[in-house]
Amino acid sequence: MAFDVAKSNTAKISSQVEKLFKSIKSYALLRGYSEDAMGNIEVMNNEQWWKSMNLQTFFNEIARNMRLAPMLARER
Repeated sequence: MAFDVAKSNTAKISSQVEKLFKSIKSYALLRGYSEDAMGNIEVMNNEQWWKSMNLQTFFNEIARNMRLAPMLARER
């Protein structure tokens, strides 16, 4: 996938998620929930927190808990 296409897709997905949470917030306010109880929601791209992680750190902290056998068994 070209970089510009991926960037466009990311922007569209972020926009949709933001609209979804705005709708959820409006619905909750209509049902009597206070705005303070809802907290703040910030839509972020995964790249913002993953870009500083190198491959070794990823495998040490994240991938060691992943089991590939069940995922590979579903491929059949």
